[in-house]
Amino acid sequence: MKITVSKFYKMNQPGTTTNDSIESICPSYLVELSVVTSSGQEGVGEDIKNFAEQLKPLVMLEKTDHRKIQLAQI
Repeated sequence: MKITVSKFYKMNQPGTTTNDSIESICPSYLVELSVVTSSGQEGVGEDIKNFAEQLKPLVMLEKTDHRKIQLAQI
């Protein structure tokens, strides 16, 4: 299971990354959870669901199917 927490910033002065030259786009964070498994492991989906339930008080959960996003970009 891989969990990535990201925040988006805007660079006011391209090429510099000091605190004065960047500003947060929004106060929110992006939390991404991903798992790579073989096709026969069905318990992993339940593990992800249980982990996501623990985040519910802090995170608005939304499931994204990346295959649909990739097809839309073609």
